[in-house]
Amino acid sequence: MLAGCLAACALATAAGRAEAADDSVSVSVSVATLAISGDIAEVRTPLANEAGTGGGKWLDMKLNENSLTGPYRYHGAPVLRLYGLQDPPGKPLAEAKLPEGSANLILVLLPNPGGYRALAIPESEAPEGSFFVMNFSPFPVAVELAGKREILKPGGRASMPGGRGEDQEVRIHAVINGKPALVRSTSWRLDANQREMVFFHTPPGTGRVAAKHILSTRPEPPAPAP
Repeated sequence: MLAGCLAACALATAAGRAEAADDSVSVSVSVATLAISGDIAEVRTPLANEAGTGGGKWLDMKLNENSLTGPYRYHGAPVLRLYGLQDPPGKPLAEAKLPEGSANLILVLLPNPGGYRALAIPESEAPEGSFFVMNFSPFPVAVELAGKREILKPGGRASMPGGRGEDQEVRIHAVINGKPALVRSTSWRLDANQREMVFFHTPPGTGRVAAKHILSTRPEPPAPAP
């Protein structure tokens, strides 16, 4: 009887480990930070070991308001939870459900009281050589770029061609309190090895729409030796 119980326990433990392993994900994560929340310029997330269970290891990620940081290699739960650097860790500062089927993600962080709001976006939605536009404001935003027009409802996002090193005229309108308003009229330029993420948001205490640009550039391969 005891041997049977021990065997059943062993099978249950193995099944639990297998389930934990199946639940774990392995992805590459780059981080886009709209603004630093307080003085939290570095965060960490727990990692799983090869069996899929908590291994006591942490992945530290630095934050930068002007460019993407990373990429970082993450192996852990399908809901990525961010903590401060204190030991022991306190409450999560933010969490984001990781989309399935994408090996490369961009984690977008927005400042929130005491932490961040987090959203994981497949990198394929923001390919190199394109502008990725997303509307975090409560107002509809229209982006006209090189003859293409995107209407972004609150929470909406889209990818727009970058022009491969050529200036492209852009006009941005928002509908604020039922009235269309020109946010900006200018030109944008982007090389084929660059990705620019443009986030529309409403600064606290205002009723307007502002844009935050975060640029990343893939280094050019070294020239072949003569």
